[in-house]
Amino acid sequence: MEAGLTGSEAVEIWRQLMSTMEIFYRSAAAQQVREEGREEGREEAWAQTVLMVLERRGVEVPDGVRERVLSCRDSEELSTLVARAWEVTRAQDLFGD
Repeated sequence: MEAGLTGSEAVEIWRQLMSTMEIFYRSAAAQQVREEGREEGREEAWAQTVLMVLERRGVEVPDGVRERVLSCRDSEELSTLVARAWEVTRAQDLFGD
């Protein structure tokens, strides 16, 4: 875009707009949004790990258990579920209900 504006007065306006946007991406709010996204990604990976361990062990995973694991967003609970996935003989026993 900037290359197309070279030689015009608009190039300076474009540069100012872009420098303002760059500041946003470095802002505390933007950093927090990125960190929240990374945390969600880690939680999703833990949930997938729970299901993978159960499936690799040959433990049948009913839809209700699958949904409950995938909807969990508590890192500590997910860590516990991973450990339990190595021990339970029924997926329903993951949660200790």
